Amino acid sequence: MSYANTDMVQLAANGQIFDWVSDTIANVQTLAVSAALAMAIVGTVLAYVKTKSWAGTLTAAILGAVVVFAVGNMDALSNMVDSEVPDAPAQSAVSVVQPYEPPAAPVSPADLL
Repeated sequence: MSYANTDMVQLAANGQIFDWVSDTIANVQTLAVSAALAMAIVGTVLAYVKTKSWAGTLTAAILGAVVVFAVGNMDALSNMVDSEVPDAPAQSAVSVVQPYEPPAAPVSPADLL
């Protein structure tokens, strides 16, 4: 006997679960870019407040822009890395390592010189 209300549960009806997942992924990506942008702005402001130097502030702003760019273009950067790294060979040869065997004749101190 089940007490669950099945009228409220509808998973994967007409592919809606995939739409929900893709929408959730898009929302998380937007949230990540927004968080990176907010941290870049806060970091730039804090760099100016702490140093009162335009060189430090400009450096913090450039670094923040690079981080926001990297977070926003994660898919494109991942594809660029994947295209540069060669794929593993289909069937790689297995290398066999022979175990160490001590020499048959004893080693004398004169042999070590």
